[in-house]
Amino acid sequence: MNFAIKIISQKFVLFVLQVTGSSKVNEEMMAAVRFTNPFTHNLEEVYIRMEGPGVMLPKTKYYALIPGGSSLTCTEMFTPQRAGRTRVFATLDCSGLRQVSGQASINIEA
Repeated sequence: MNFAIKIISQKFVLFVLQVTGSSKVNEEMMAAVRFTNPFTHNLEEVYIRMEGPGVMLPKTKYYALIPGGSSLTCTEMFTPQRAGRTRVFATLDCSGLRQVSGQASINIEA
């Protein structure tokens, strides 16, 4: 029998979620995720998802390939529908890298 094992060491993953805009109900805001692939190999079939209760419906973007060492920025526009403190969440998922997430707290004014 032949077996092949690929060992991947734990790497620091740069995954930053930033929310900008007026922070008011019914006024457009932007959520941006910055991600850098920490590996020398490519990541394939990558999904980035963003959502926020009361402010952003779930939105998903698909990337067929993120080359090793490269960076990307994923942006989504949204319009908050309610006032108060809440959070926007973002996750990255692919077979080569799991459990990558970020969140940003925001205070929406009426």
